[in-house]
Amino acid sequence: MSEAKPFGYELMDVKLGSVITRLNSTIRRIKKYLDGSIPCLEKLEETRLPYFEKNADKRENHWSQITSGSDLIDTI
Repeated sequence: MSEAKPFGYELMDVKLGSVITRLNSTIRRIKKYLDGSIPCLEKLEETRLPYFEKNADKRENHWSQITSGSDLIDTI
């Protein structure tokens, strides 16, 4: 704490909580696939969309810019 103030730990809670939730969701889906409850993992069956389309405006939605008004880059 000598280099940073304690404010902003809720952002780490959001980051770590979302990672845990995503991992648990992934585990559930894979287990259902492996035990035959579902025939396929639909996300993996879809055609991948291009990240950038030719002749289209370049824009991105960065999670770190829409999750909080704080700068998330230096919270790690």
